[in-house]
Amino acid sequence: MDILLHGLVWLSLLGTGAWLLSFWPRWVAHDLGLPQQDMVLKPWRRGLAPYRLRWPLVSWAFWIHLWRSGRLLEFVLAAIAFFSAFRIASAFFKTASAVTRAAG
Repeated sequence: MDILLHGLVWLSLLGTGAWLLSFWPRWVAHDLGLPQQDMVLKPWRRGLAPYRLRWPLVSWAFWIHLWRSGRLLEFVLAAIAFFSAFRIASAFFKTASAVTRAAG
């Protein structure tokens, strides 16, 4: 049961992190005029140059793209989900380590 819970916690962190990070290749694809599906499935195909020039959180173009494409709420939900999963994982691992120390 303990291994299952650890797996679920890590899976939630990876899943929400991947969801949050998937907005960057979508925006780069939109900015370059490429199909979003190609950039999301294989973001490394074009190398790192498109990503070096486009930093999502500090660029107004990123936020305008989210607003115009109707994905601003989805991005906010992804951020909330990631930080919630991070806080849950933190509490879970602290509790697990305290129980392990108390038992040992």
